[in-house]
Amino acid sequence: MTTYSTGKKAYAISDRSGQRFKYNEMVTEWNGSFVHYTEYEPKQPQLEPKVPGNDPQGLQNARPDRVEPASIVALPNNPFKTTSGSSTIVVNEPGHEREGGDKLYFTGALAGNGISLTPLSTTKGYSITIVNSDSYSFNVSLGTASTSGFFGGFSVSANPAQVSLPADPFVITTGSSTIQVNQPNHDKVTGDTVRFRNVDILNNFGTASGFTQSVLQTSSGYSITIVNLNNYTFNASSGTASVSGTIGGGELTAETI
Repeated sequence: MTTYSTGKKAYAISDRSGQRFKYNEMVTEWNGSFVHYTEYEPKQPQLEPKVPGNDPQGLQNARPDRVEPASIVALPNNPFKTTSGSSTIVVNEPGHEREGGDKLYFTGALAGNGISLTPLSTTKGYSITIVNSDSYSFNVSLGTASTSGFFGGFSVSANPAQVSLPADPFVITTGSSTIQVNQPNHDKVTGDTVRFRNVDILNNFGTASGFTQSVLQTSSGYSITIVNLNNYTFNASSGTASVSGTIGGGELTAETI
């Protein structure tokens, strides 16, 4: 028998209800049961759960975390407090989260209480001592206060002594150990010792410069020679430039120590 009847005049008994229905109205369920279409029940999804795949962990364009450089902070009005006859200045910076030994210098201040602007704004900075969560102190390098009280004005900012430099600030010349540094308005003098951090020793084309990172980032720093208002030089302790150009990267900082 190679063909079957269409069943248009036939009847069938449902495997679910046991009732009789027209044969052409019957359907077969996923489990093989022959039932009327009104009794049809699809397979429960829980009988074939989807197995979860591996949870991806890596990001396509991931970049390593870094320690953000210290930023300039605007201080409250008249943030400096002096005591007559003392060189210690207490600074009001609510919630400063600084640590003892951090180095800062101050800009935008007005002279007052016998303290001039020059010692406050030196980019060499001052090592601070924590007083509490809202204030810290430092000893000014020149002079003592003639009056007790508050001063500074309304536009004072606390600046990190570790100053961010422009991108690729080191200018090197093939065969030379002398490196010129671009630091606009550096406020330094010949003989100052400057320490550098976050130095990239490759040039813009990814070529080795001839200097190692440990040499350029030595903790003892380098004595500098002033070229002009925006530039100074130092001699690397070892190595000479293998290329001429600029190096340093975009995160280099300088600190006068």
